[in-house]
Amino acid sequence: MCESETFFAPVLCVFCVLVFRLINWFSWQEKQRIVYDEEKKLAQHQAQTKSQMAKYEDELARKRMQVLH
Repeated sequence: MCESETFFAPVLCVFCVLVFRLINWFSWQEKQRIVYDEEKKLAQHQAQTKSQMAKYEDELARKRMQVLH
């Protein structure tokens, strides 16, 4: 093994560790973005469903009032 190999081996190891951590960080960021997007879609769907249920209940109440009067 020559001197340059002895010198560069630890530098290469540190570089590889940094690259690995950077890849993991980007992967984590992407996962967080996906989770946020899915939670946003779910919240929108729940709001839409709640709105539809309120309209349906209002319609039923209106029909009940018509039948009673």
